[in-house]
Amino acid sequence: MSHFAPGGPMVLIYAGGSVFGRLLAADLLAHTPARLLLVGPQPDDERAAARDLDPTGARVRAAQADLADAAGLARLLVGMDAAVCCLRGFQGVPTTLLDACIAGRVAYFDIADNRRFVGRVWDRRAEIAAAGIAAGTGLGALPGLSALMSEYARTELELVEVARIDIAFYIGSHRARGVGALAAAVRGTGRPLARYVYGWSGRQRADFPAPIGRRKVYNFDAPDYDLFPALFTLPPDRIRVRLGFDRDLVNRGLAALGLLRRMGWRWRYKGPFLLLLLGLSAPWRAVSEDDGALQASVRGIAPRPAQHTVIRAGTLNIVAPDARLLFVLPCALAVARHLADPWPPGLLDWRTWIAPAAMWDALRVRGLSVTWARE
Repeated sequence: MSHFAPGGPMVLIYAGGSVFGRLLAADLLAHTPARLLLVGPQPDDERAAARDLDPTGARVRAAQADLADAAGLARLLVGMDAAVCCLRGFQGVPTTLLDACIAGRVAYFDIADNRRFVGRVWDRRAEIAAAGIAAGTGLGALPGLSALMSEYARTELELVEVARIDIAFYIGSHRARGVGALAAAVRGTGRPLARYVYGWSGRQRADFPAPIGRRKVYNFDAPDYDLFPALFTLPPDRIRVRLGFDRDLVNRGLAALGLLRRMGWRWRYKGPFLLLLLGLSAPWRAVSEDDGALQASVRGIAPRPAQHTVIRAGTLNIVAPDARLLFVLPCALAVARHLADPWPPGLLDWRTWIAPAAMWDALRVRGLSVTWARE
């Protein structure tokens, strides 16, 4: 099935009409010659996004397919150079698009930060390599940026052993920006995330660069808990991922829910309770902030010539004027680099798939700030 005239790379973006899908599509249009097919279960969203992004229809078009429709996805993937999954949240999302990419030998990327989803893609790495395709999962803030930031800190500090990694994530939740993160936070409140780590407990203060400043952050579920022990050779209990919203009232409310859950109270996360909380949060999100920040603090042991080893620590901060950019830019950059020079077959390594300096330069061009400091 042909969607465009011949010439130039083609990328399928699933959920291309979503907030994240539009941002990723806009970045690819600005920085690559790619032609984009926006696909979703409700074609009206994708059609509207296609008209907004490219009124001429020369580079952006829309199509309809349900994520469970393997045959429909396979038809749409014919002739594509890459496919990207831009769903929000990835809670309970199947790997159908990945399966179709493996069968059709099309490169696959996603912005997932859901622990189970990233784990399922990780478990398919042998099939990905056997199909001869490149694949990148978790190419958002967690673990896409957090792993790269931690590796950069380890290299800059010349550590021979990483003792601890602390990730802090701040999200300004203006309008739709906070829906996915808030839903994930509610689902994770009070749940065990790692040994002695429970969702939305363990409050800490994180010092972000201006204009954000000091913010309270709480334990948050992320793929980092599963991936970092092997990536950085450290015990699971030496990893912490924390998140904080811009309204402390919301943070404290989630902490209270987590405490109630640990005391035995239960609720249906997918039922009316979650919908009620999201509805009540709408007025708050309408007057909330846009910006966001991701911080990686790494501590470990480094050698010192002719002396004993020494403890070193450092912190890397990325601040975005729009928090949503932290979720989509790593994936957009991975797709752009693949279109320019295809990745070798296999699953991308979160620590090394791009030189950190190249990532920081690309983020700065897009209006983000990146700062590094040793303690």
